[in-house]
Amino acid sequence: MLLPTPVVFSLFLSFAQCRPNASVPPQPRRRNPRSLWGNFNDSLIEGITVNEIRNSGVATTFDFVIVGGGPGGLTLALRLTEDPTVRVAVVEKGTLSKASFTFQLGELATSTFVDPTNPALMPSIDYIDVTEPIKANGYRQHYPQGKMLGGSSARGFSAYTRGTRGAFQKWADAVDDQSYAWDNFFPYLQKSVQFTPPNVTLRGFNSSDIMFDSSSFSPTGGPLQAGFANYVSPLATWMKLAWQALGVKPASGFNSGTLEGVQYIPLNINSSDEHRSSADSAMFEASRNRKNLVVFAYTQATMISFNKNKIATGIMASDINNDTFQLQAEREVISCAGVFRSPQLLMVSGIGPAEVLNNLSIPLIADRPGVGQNLQDQSFVGITYEVDFNTTSQIFNTQFADFANSSFSQGLGILTDAVDLSIFEGVPPEFNTSLSPKTQAALSQLPCDWPIYQYLPVNADLLIFRTVESKPPTNTTLAPNYGSLACSISAPFSRGSVSINSASNLNPPVVDIGYLNDERDIELLTIAFKRGRQAWTRPEMKPALIGREYWPGYDLVPDSSDEAIRNHVIQNVMPIWEATSTCKMGTLNDPTAVVDSRARVIGVKGLRVVDASAFPFMLPGHQAATVFGLAERVADLIKADWGQGIDSTSFEA
Repeated sequence: MLLPTPVVFSLFLSFAQCRPNASVPPQPRRRNPRSLWGNFNDSLIEGITVNEIRNSGVATTFDFVIVGGGPGGLTLALRLTEDPTVRVAVVEKGTLSKASFTFQLGELATSTFVDPTNPALMPSIDYIDVTEPIKANGYRQHYPQGKMLGGSSARGFSAYTRGTRGAFQKWADAVDDQSYAWDNFFPYLQKSVQFTPPNVTLRGFNSSDIMFDSSSFSPTGGPLQAGFANYVSPLATWMKLAWQALGVKPASGFNSGTLEGVQYIPLNINSSDEHRSSADSAMFEASRNRKNLVVFAYTQATMISFNKNKIATGIMASDINNDTFQLQAEREVISCAGVFRSPQLLMVSGIGPAEVLNNLSIPLIADRPGVGQNLQDQSFVGITYEVDFNTTSQIFNTQFADFANSSFSQGLGILTDAVDLSIFEGVPPEFNTSLSPKTQAALSQLPCDWPIYQYLPVNADLLIFRTVESKPPTNTTLAPNYGSLACSISAPFSRGSVSINSASNLNPPVVDIGYLNDERDIELLTIAFKRGRQAWTRPEMKPALIGREYWPGYDLVPDSSDEAIRNHVIQNVMPIWEATSTCKMGTLNDPTAVVDSRARVIGVKGLRVVDASAFPFMLPGHQAATVFGLAERVADLIKADWGQGIDSTSFEA
């Protein structure tokens, strides 16, 4: 990594970070054709050589055919091809993204706008999924899903946290398999990832108080990387002080089985250059030269094939020219297509609710009413202030964009940092009496270490994450600097679903995201909003703020009106993009279960699902770490099932 000279480093601190109480340097208001946002237009998708990623119109036979090149699929491909005699195909609708910060960076790489003029949509790498209207407010939501090698790990916010001990014990009990208990599953969480401690010098001011649980990572883990950005946002610095003043204690880290507290959050990031570490840059790069791995890019699986004994024998696929061909699997087909497309693939292949399949004249292979059901996702409501330091609200400012790009090229600055602070807590005592008896009873059933809330400071105006009815910013003049707080619930009670309205897998799935379907979530988010306001109005925040609350504002949503706060929550609920459980894991006697504890689809043979859709429920925190861990575990199960042996302590890539 290129290190800046002391002069440049000093400039970097004063301009990109700004000390607390420092004012924003004067900058001209002018139209700006070049900006961080505009760089999306310059970032094209490109494939790699034909010897490494191939499309073929000829039916080909493999041992394993994996559908989906995201975290689950590429981790399985990496581990299964360790045996050079095992032939693996990965079928991916997208391809490999061209290296540029727009795909390495989380903060600008995710947009909820659905507008064909918006370059952030990038249909080359996003399915442009639009949900059904949310029942509570009638809005539709754009739900970004990575259509590329790496999947959503290549374009999300890169936060790396693990669930709690209690959550994993709940998983183990739900599926009647104690291998999912924390102590037993922990080696698989470690296996995929290598941790690098933060560079306190490069992170800059007020970063020496960072705490991290390096002992929760293995020194031989990898190839995925985890660490911290060489940047600390001023917003995070002030917020950390404010939340500690509210009584939230510093956490020792978020990867050793506990989540409660306030602390800087690890990211999937390479310490060498501060670029994103994802399934493509880690798992695929570690296996791409293996001759027994073939990736079919720009290819979509259209159906899983079964023989008369209900054994999966391969898939039908469609390539970039819409030519169809067959891939045969001599051992197994593994769906890693994600929380929306794994259930869709099962349904168009004859596995799912009989009524849905019969209505579409799809031959029934296995009646599994749980396919596509049980969708769970975290949602949040936001609060935004104008702040006295630079944030990514400056995306239309040429001077800021040039400096940010220059810093990023040296592994420094605001573009290395998608999100940097997290606050997890239960229901604050002063709000307990606000909860209905029904909500109190439901929360009491959760493990005692399960946080109810997560708060995330965001270096942006949260209005950019609004629903499909919103439009992207069109003003190209210098904007004020905004900082926001996303106030979310980690234990939502609402459930959504994924269904189909066509027998063709080339059509999009029907997604009911389910936000606020359960009144208890409105109740909990109302408290989250009030708690977020407590943090913003702490004296510790005052030096960072310019004026009163910008959005929604006390005039529109006064503190004194519970009705106004409730209405704001309903009208402005937003996604955190952590959906799970649409092919949920469970026991054989659970009619809603789709896969067993070995990720095998119930009712057929030779078919597994290995992605977040297989989770029995959504874990607290962020889900990506557990997807990698699940894939590591299932890879060992597959090896054991097919006589290759099992070695859960070997962390070699």
